[in-house]
Formats: sequence, C-alpha cells, structure tokens
Amino acid sequence: MKRELMLAALLAAGVATAEAKVLDRTVATVNAEAIMLSEFEKNASPILDQFKKSAPPTEQTPEHIADIKKRVLDQMVDDRLLIQEAKKKNIHISQLEVDDGVKKVRSRFNSEDLPKWLRRPKVLIR
Repeated sequence: MKRELMLAALLAAGVATAEAKVLDRTVATVNAEAIMLSEFEKNASPILDQFKKSAPPTEQTPEHIADIKKRVLDQMVDDRLLIQEAKKKNIHISQLEVDDGVKKVRSRFNSEDLPKWLRRPKVLIR
C-alpha cells in the first residue's frame, strides 16, 4: 500500500513537472541587469490600451504597435541606465521627489494628447 502511494505521488510529481512552463523571460539586459517580459508588459499594456482606445483603426497597424513597444522598451532601458548611474554616483531621491516628478510629467499630457504624441513623426538625429 505504501509503495503504491509513493508511486502515485512520484507519477503526479512527474506530470506536474512535465507541464511546467516558463512564465517569464528576459527581453533586454542592461549591464547584466535583466528586464523581464512581465515588467515590460506591465509598462507597455496601459500605453497600448490607451492607443487602441483612441487611435483610429486604420492607424492600429502591427508596425505602429511594434513601434510603440520599441519605444516603451527603449525608455525602460534608459531608465535602468539612469538608475544604475545614480547608484554609482550615490545619488538618492525620495519618494516625494519621484511623485512630484511624475505629477509634472503627467500634467504635460491629457488623455487625448498621448495618442497624438505616440503618432508624431519620428526624427532621428545622428
């Protein structure tokens, strides 16, 4: 009886292991620090949702969505670089200062301006 229970438990564990899936993966690495897919999706989802709600269907092309995703990832990389540099230089910012900065940035956009900003022509300076 014990042997049968152990065998059943081992088989159940084997099935659970066989069904295990990778739930997260690295989408970018910034100086050996990973940006995970889940973190990227958390940042990109609200922007993409807003774009899909406000942009005309003709502008909701796969290319445009890919461009928005690229911009979000680029911003995340930039943010990570800034944080790493601040740590190197021992720069500390309080949560109050962060909150104030976020409020200032948000005040620049209303809900209708964001889609326009996302659709603006891209200018590359080299």
